[in-house]
Amino acid sequence: MEILDHDGGPVVTSTPDLVRRLAEAIDGPTRRKARAFEVVLVVLAVVAAVVVALSGGSISWWLALAPVILAVVLVAADVGRRRRVTSALGGQERFALRYDAPARLVRFPISGTEHPLDRFRRARVTDDGVLVLERRDNTRTPLPVDAIPADQRDALLADLAG
Repeated sequence: MEILDHDGGPVVTSTPDLVRRLAEAIDGPTRRKARAFEVVLVVLAVVAAVVVALSGGSISWWLALAPVILAVVLVAADVGRRRRVTSALGGQERFALRYDAPARLVRFPISGTEHPLDRFRRARVTDDGVLVLERRDNTRTPLPVDAIPADQRDALLADLAG
């Protein structure tokens, strides 16, 4: 970890493991929901295959294949989304975050952007040490928990909690 020159705060350098943890924090809930839906589709395909088999061929096999085709499309979309998330996060070399509690501003000093606190709905820290900021438009910004000083992180979490 390095220290940012102009404010003395921590900066975390990207590693493959860090990118994997950030991608899981941002995309994990979506992937779990997609996996559950894919399992339901496979079960539906099995039920449809049994119905087609019991009907003696009077019902088309396409009835059984339709859920399988949909499940394959969903798996392909899931893989593509995961690759996009990982490549976007892998493009960042360093992570830093600052929170100015009196001004209620969230700052990203490396990119030079700042956002008012009311743009964010909530923040949480995962078991993997990732701070996830969820915006009001349902997008998530994952950052290493070490990229923000502990006192600022605690103030940010408290302000977004209530």
